[in-house]
Amino acid sequence: MVSRKFFSVLLLINLLALVGCAQFVGVGPVSVIDTPSIPNQLNYDGAITLSIKNAQTLPGTTLGYAGKTADGRAIVTVGGQPAPKSTADSVNFTGSPASGAIVTLNTRVTSYDSNAVNLVGRVQITIKDPQPQAGEASANIVTAYGIPVSYTVKVGEKLPGSLIQYLGKSDEGAQFNNVGPFPFRQQFDSLVWDGRLREKIALRLDLRVISFSEDNATLVGTAKVTFEK
Repeated sequence: MVSRKFFSVLLLINLLALVGCAQFVGVGPVSVIDTPSIPNQLNYDGAITLSIKNAQTLPGTTLGYAGKTADGRAIVTVGGQPAPKSTADSVNFTGSPASGAIVTLNTRVTSYDSNAVNLVGRVQITIKDPQPQAGEASANIVTAYGIPVSYTVKVGEKLPGSLIQYLGKSDEGAQFNNVGPFPFRQQFDSLVWDGRLREKIALRLDLRVISFSEDNATLVGTAKVTFEK
């Protein structure tokens, strides 16, 4: 006879295969692709894994963990209210860690013990009316997401959420503005930019030039979105 534990493990393997991985700074992995489709709005949507320690709250949310019930279930707290959860049960949250930003978590319990509960699922981030400007993140933060991104920009266009503009192909390589004193990048060269999207929302782009032509350039790397106190 196939055990109940076997079915639980099989279900978790399938869930993990669906969501993938990457990085949620200070908490756990997240994998998100930035696909802005609405003017004056940045949208991120991707996979996430989280861990909430006992007697703590997930930064930037009202989700917490309070150990196990007498019958062995996980006590997830939502806005301070206990919600007993079994493996594969849903744990969801929608909130605003900063003005103009909405974060939605749709996750399920993968495992738990007396020390922590682990979750896997998806995160959606919307930043409305971003107003990019140069500047670094504050040291006083609520939470931060490290997000894999991929961009293809045409000549004259800016990278989403930044002031970096692609100026075209030259004899010295791909040419950009607002990237410091040296504007040229060859294939696989790095391109880094620190800026702010709104009050209390910072962005750091750490990218590599994958290809470029007279018409467009493709860059991949990470975008670290930081929500400040």
